[in-house]
Amino acid sequence: MTLLSQFAFLPDARRLGSVVAGSLLLLLAACTAHAPLKALPEKPADSLAFTRTVGNATQGQWPEREWWNVYGDAQLASLIKEGLAANPDMDAALARIQAADARAAGVRAPLIPTIEANVGSQRTLFSENGFLPPPIGGSTIWQNKASLDLRWEIDFWGKHKSALAGALRDTAAASIDKESAELALSTSIARRYVEWQRIEEQLDLGKALVKQRESLLGLTQKRVTAGLDSNVQLRTAEAAVPDTRADIAALETQAAIARIELAALVGAGPDRGLDLARPTLKAPASAGSPTVIPADLLARRPDVIARRLRAEAAASRADGAQADFYPNINLAAAVGLDSKTFGDWIDMGSKFYNVGPALNLPLFGGGRRRATLNLRTAEYDEAVAMYRQSLVGATRDVATALTDLRSVDNEQRDVMLAVTAQSQSYDLARRRYEGGLGTMTDVLMAEGSLLNQRRRIADLNARRLDASVRLVAALGGGLPLNPSLTAVQP
Repeated sequence: MTLLSQFAFLPDARRLGSVVAGSLLLLLAACTAHAPLKALPEKPADSLAFTRTVGNATQGQWPEREWWNVYGDAQLASLIKEGLAANPDMDAALARIQAADARAAGVRAPLIPTIEANVGSQRTLFSENGFLPPPIGGSTIWQNKASLDLRWEIDFWGKHKSALAGALRDTAAASIDKESAELALSTSIARRYVEWQRIEEQLDLGKALVKQRESLLGLTQKRVTAGLDSNVQLRTAEAAVPDTRADIAALETQAAIARIELAALVGAGPDRGLDLARPTLKAPASAGSPTVIPADLLARRPDVIARRLRAEAAASRADGAQADFYPNINLAAAVGLDSKTFGDWIDMGSKFYNVGPALNLPLFGGGRRRATLNLRTAEYDEAVAMYRQSLVGATRDVATALTDLRSVDNEQRDVMLAVTAQSQSYDLARRRYEGGLGTMTDVLMAEGSLLNQRRRIADLNARRLDASVRLVAALGGGLPLNPSLTAVQP
């Protein structure tokens, strides 16, 4: 008699089994139903276009890998390379890559069968009043066992593959983050270097002004002695000299701080800044925008690439959470030797094995799987939003740098005309004062106007250099295109 015939009295048992199985499938489908994930944008939306904003920008090229060489200052190049080698931020970025690699290795483990070797020997006393009657009850035996155990969860639904895909994209994102850190550090060094050069140029103007005002003070003293001026003009000329020296002292403090900050950026102590010579930066021949943007920013901006990789990683984790609703299929096997005596332990009669699959169908877990899936989906939506925001930021950075460069070029032309006019005005006021036809006030006013225009030139030169560095950062800093970073396969 078969097992099935024992239940023949049940009304249509097979049909009942089919109904139960179908119900379970419907329940499974209902539990796993979930809205599809939003697709990642493959290219920037039309709303991110900025060609009209920078339509008449100077035509330029994508930055070179060592973009800092275009400024013609060997010391700057040396500082950037020193910083990339010694700044602790670079060590931290490398450690994050290593940590991501380790996490990916751990996530890969469930895809591979695990094999364990177990050896044990145990002395057991059976209770006289237990389930086993004498002579077994009350006796003592050895239990000696040695085995190789294999366990493997077959990734039929791709749960572990999805987890590995996410981990590999996180690792790739960590590598790109290192590129971002290098770009941020190199541009920070360059921008601080530009600011130091601006301070030094302002110092030159201040020192020249001191000499000029000392000369004017000597002339005023002679005029007072000759009775052509009063002590009022003399005191005015005397006050102008220490006032300018105070400005110089403030600028020298700023220059000293710039040296200290540069030393810190390259990962060295403050004394490193004392070894630095004065900057000799030159403006690039052309600082403009490549033709193909913003689409190319997707493959050249390290922050944009990293955001996309993390969004793809979040999508893989959401896929894994979805697969967690499906049954787990496990395969277990063991082979070894089992004996109650030491003498028979290695006898072939002590061998044993077992092998077989196991199915685990999750039916009710208090909402844990659903909560996990909702969490992974929300994380993906957030990652997509941050990726889109990085695209907005990328186009903004390029547009603002190009707009600033264009504005500086226009301002420089106007300021140069103003400097020429103010120089003539100052020379005229000085000659009139020397000839007794003008006043000290006329000279100081003309001198102040000329100084302001010369300071504006120094500021505009620095602003142009700074904007060109910001444009380098906005364009990705010469990051080489590496398709493998955006096409990671588990």
